[in-house]
Amino acid sequence: MPSQQDVSEIVVDGLTAFAVGLGEMEMGKAGAQMYQFVKREVDPLLHPGDECKLAFPTMLIRPDLRIDCLVAILADRVIIAWDKGLIRRKTFSIVIPRASITGVHRHPGSGATRNAVLLTLSGPVDTTIALPVSKTQAAEALIRSALG
Repeated sequence: MPSQQDVSEIVVDGLTAFAVGLGEMEMGKAGAQMYQFVKREVDPLLHPGDECKLAFPTMLIRPDLRIDCLVAILADRVIIAWDKGLIRRKTFSIVIPRASITGVHRHPGSGATRNAVLLTLSGPVDTTIALPVSKTQAAEALIRSALG
């Protein structure tokens, strides 16, 4: 198990790559804040030698849930983590093996997300996230590149 400092560095490297790639240092700060909320769920999912190609705050979109989350794209998997609740906070995560991702599709939101641009990772379970409004194309390019 990597030390707490090592684990934090893995995620910070991914947050930095995203913020620098977009030229939006505020995204890095927002990502660091989100990481603090979900680190107890994310840290045990990281392994010695993991490389975080990209990490960023966004919103997870599901039929039953729309919630702020942290996405970390690692060499072999994607981790999506979020916390829920005001008084009794619970943290949740999804781990998607990169090999199981069969496609990445951009599409406009609808209904409550109609002003958003969404990105769906297709695979055994489709997972949809929102792209940043101000830098949609650049964020999509970074994510696609990190996913290979």
